Amino acid sequence: MFFLIGLGLGDPTDVGVFGQQIIKKCERVYLEAYTSILVNGTEPSLETYYGRKILIADREQVEVGAGDLLQSADVQDVALLVVGDPLSATTHSDLMLRAQALGIPVQVLSNASVLTSAATTGLKLERLGEVVSIPYWEENWQPESFYDKICTNLKHGLHTLCLLDIKVKEQTVENIIKNRKLFEPPRFMRTHEAAKQLLAIIEKREQQDNSCTEGTLRRDTTCIACVRLGTERQKNLVMTLQESAEADLGEPLHSMVVCAPLSDAETRDAAALASWYQGATKPASSCAGRLHLIGMGLTISDITVKGVEILLKTNHVFLDKASRQILNVLLGSRSIREIFSDVFNPDELDRLDAAFDVNKPSVSASDCEDVLALLKSGEDVTIMIWGDPLALTEYTSLLTRLVDCNIPFSVVHNASLINSVASCGLQLYSFGEVIRLPESGSIYDPHSLPDVPVFYKKLMSNISVGWHSLCILHREGNDKLSQWTPCEVARLLLKLSSVIESSKIDGACRVVIGKMPTRGQPIYYNTNLQDLANADIFRSETALYALIVLGHTHPLEEECLAALTKPISIS
Repeated sequence: MFFLIGLGLGDPTDVGVFGQQIIKKCERVYLEAYTSILVNGTEPSLETYYGRKILIADREQVEVGAGDLLQSADVQDVALLVVGDPLSATTHSDLMLRAQALGIPVQVLSNASVLTSAATTGLKLERLGEVVSIPYWEENWQPESFYDKICTNLKHGLHTLCLLDIKVKEQTVENIIKNRKLFEPPRFMRTHEAAKQLLAIIEKREQQDNSCTEGTLRRDTTCIACVRLGTERQKNLVMTLQESAEADLGEPLHSMVVCAPLSDAETRDAAALASWYQGATKPASSCAGRLHLIGMGLTISDITVKGVEILLKTNHVFLDKASRQILNVLLGSRSIREIFSDVFNPDELDRLDAAFDVNKPSVSASDCEDVLALLKSGEDVTIMIWGDPLALTEYTSLLTRLVDCNIPFSVVHNASLINSVASCGLQLYSFGEVIRLPESGSIYDPHSLPDVPVFYKKLMSNISVGWHSLCILHREGNDKLSQWTPCEVARLLLKLSSVIESSKIDGACRVVIGKMPTRGQPIYYNTNLQDLANADIFRSETALYALIVLGHTHPLEEECLAALTKPISIS
């Protein structure tokens, strides 16, 4: 089998527990070394940690010489380690297709990415629009498409996560022409360099057209520089675009968020978290405990080595309320002990059983006074949260309270629905605003609606631009998870589209349904809204689902969808 294993962003212990086991058992292990770097890890440190040889795979080997990479993976286990999440880059989707064409089974182990860890800026990730990449300009190549995409996001009231260029093992044109294997020193774009390129485009556009329209990027647009995300040396700075161009924030890796107008909560949380990650808060009280927010990932097997190490050392471990309800669905009749029996010793299994006990009291971001009391008394506390601790949750508000009280905290990031949906073959760059459905069972009489529901407006907005829409179907309930089935959502959307003027949604809209297992990667199905509405094949009591309404697709996405998703059977 061929494994694509996400390493997360920080250090070697950010790998998943099962990812670590697989790496140790594989015949060959490669480290992909050109789309990102592990800020607190090197090839030798990874070899020491895993106790085995790590082979370096550069761009040429992955994109051109994939045959060598996949050699014998049909009869042996081979792994490619990717910093962050394995499918955040299109290169790895193409690699999956090549493996499948050779009859080699592929398994993806998702992990935290910049896309999820950006929640530590204090922004709501639901409000992210299309992700953009800002490349280094060359003398004769200065593209501006990233600027236009940022402006499109701003027009729709959405933030833009900007991924900044990385140049590793690059050749000059002269060396390429002369076939000389000489490479330029590595370069990692910094936020001030990206900001200067954006300002240059603004100046150029102003000379062409002096008018300033809504949704135009300006020099005083708020930006958040997020540097070395997911590490102990992370920094956040809230600045204008002009100020960003004047601030050199040091060593890589850098990312930047260009902000739409912030909500009051985002303004508060962004300021508090920026002060924390700059070290501008007062020293923590010597008697205060530390709060650990640990992401569990999408399946039980996604939990990281770092997360388990912290959990086993903490006396007070709580499950987030919504996460407890999700575990009830995902676990079914299986136990934590059964899932991890081959990984941990009996004492550790006892601790894990207690930590994941779905029958014990749980907490939520809005109801955690007991947690605060423990922290103020000097006790360390861990809260386990499904997915990523801050992506699609309200826990940034809790962190703001901790900053105000000078109580230290740490966040162990993990995979979230936002980045893991790439395993169906769609590119994360092609998604718009995340759509949260109302509580399941909500009754909509289309003929008596005072206004178009907000979630429906957002969906139509995404479709108008050609973006894919990730629809979150579950919400925290009183006693159990409140969740729409994909079929119920299809019927609801078609009911609304029948009476809403100029609706961009109809039965021909293509959709992908994601089903989250207890262990392993999600299973994906494809169909259209009408066929999904006519079906009755998904049950909310036994699985957790997500729905993706497709926008415009490009050829690689179509090829991946054909290979990585299953058509549903209506009969």
